[in-house]
Amino acid sequence: PNAKTIKSIPQKLNVISRKLPRVLEIRGEVLMTIESFEHLNRERIANGENVFANPRNAAAGSLRQLDATITASRNLDFFAYTLLSEEKLSINGEDEAMQTMRELGFQTQETCFIADDLQIIENYYAEMQQKRDELNFEIDGIVIDVLDFTLQERLGLRARTPRYAIALKFTPREEYTKLLDISVQVGRTGVLTPVAELEPVSVGGVIVKRATLHNQDEIDRKDVRIGDTVIVRRQGDVIPAIVGVVEANRTGAERRFELPNICPICGKPAVRESEEDVALRCVNPHCPAKLIERLKHFVSRRAFDIESLGEKILDGLIERNLISSASDIFILTENDFAGMWKSGDKISKNLVSAIENAKKIELSRFIYALGIRHVGDKTATTLARELETLQKFLAADFETLVKIDDVGEIVAKAILDFLNSPDEMKMLNELLERGVTVNDDYSKNIIHNGVFVGQIVVLTGNLSLMTREEAQAKIESNGGKVTGSVSQKTTLVVAGESAGSKLVKANELGIKVIDEGEFLKMIV
Repeated sequence: PNAKTIKSIPQKLNVISRKLPRVLEIRGEVLMTIESFEHLNRERIANGENVFANPRNAAAGSLRQLDATITASRNLDFFAYTLLSEEKLSINGEDEAMQTMRELGFQTQETCFIADDLQIIENYYAEMQQKRDELNFEIDGIVIDVLDFTLQERLGLRARTPRYAIALKFTPREEYTKLLDISVQVGRTGVLTPVAELEPVSVGGVIVKRATLHNQDEIDRKDVRIGDTVIVRRQGDVIPAIVGVVEANRTGAERRFELPNICPICGKPAVRESEEDVALRCVNPHCPAKLIERLKHFVSRRAFDIESLGEKILDGLIERNLISSASDIFILTENDFAGMWKSGDKISKNLVSAIENAKKIELSRFIYALGIRHVGDKTATTLARELETLQKFLAADFETLVKIDDVGEIVAKAILDFLNSPDEMKMLNELLERGVTVNDDYSKNIIHNGVFVGQIVVLTGNLSLMTREEAQAKIESNGGKVTGSVSQKTTLVVAGESAGSKLVKANELGIKVIDEGEFLKMIV
């Protein structure tokens, strides 16, 4: 519904003379022009609302709205850049694809052109880097494609990009500013993260006030001190980072910083749990800062996927004492959201509906959502595959867990600490009591005569046409098992670009290795 409000996405395709397959896939990017971004922020200031930091955040936030009328008001744009079909297209190259998309009614980028000389491309790159601030939208580089589709097919794939295309990034913008102070944030697992509080500085048109300093070791390595003049860059033109210190500007008044050994939020001890641990961690299970971060994790896309329940709403619910645990989300009513926005009851209804729809969840996502330390989505998937049911997961002992690939002693201990915690088990049982149902028979999703039945597969290197998670799901749904390390038990290795030690070990052991192209043929 939100995408349909974007005027540059046609509701109906134009009839054209070229014969095309019945089903097409158009890929492109939604963006907000700088003009629309500035207009939106002026309106928000006039209404007493917080402004967006940059057009990228504004566009992303606008697409995630529960109310499509809000998306419609944001004046988003769409540029198409790829035309695909499972059937053969009677199109020979990128130029014909772009022309076809324009004829169908899509907007494409007008600055695309064909070059037959590398010097022309180098000159264009230099020219665009100079002119980037004159454009009505933000860019961080240019993309060069081989024109002919036959040549593209011959060149094939590599890493996360095809061999027939390359992105030339512009030099990151850097500015100088003053480091006014260093504050401390507390994350979901209690990690204390130092954050640079900066004298506001415009970096590529975006006002930067804060940047993460990661941990104490990073501060010491860069010798960052409060009061320093620092060099600030937006990594990838997005994430603010301090890349260095201007030591020549020091006056002697600068102060070194040490992370505190108590949590700045709850006042409980913060410790390094081992000599190898670079992070200080709050040990209080009831720390309010850990609660909000944990709730954000719980509703995230790979967990319960209630992304419309964002941080601002969660903060409001915590302040009203309506949420003290993740399980409280599933007893929220429309009345609980009353007065949180000006748009009336529609958003409240949509939120309650989104929460209700999230109650049915796969075991792997349920385990991931619990926020167990060291258990990411990959480990959660492995646990779900091996243990198959929630009951078996809850009953697992140390010996059972350490036998599972990718679950070592540290992870097993973290899982048992969670399962042995009265508070955590209270929360988990409340989830089930409040209507959450876990699709806990993992084997139902497996094709027992699939192409990977009996195979133990390792994925290594970078895949270009799918994520690791998608590749793993394909293997497992076709009867295979994915592990994180190569051993004598491994029967197949799928090697993407820049495959490292796992590929070397596979070759040493004589294990069959295939590339991404061969893998795709197996799963089609």
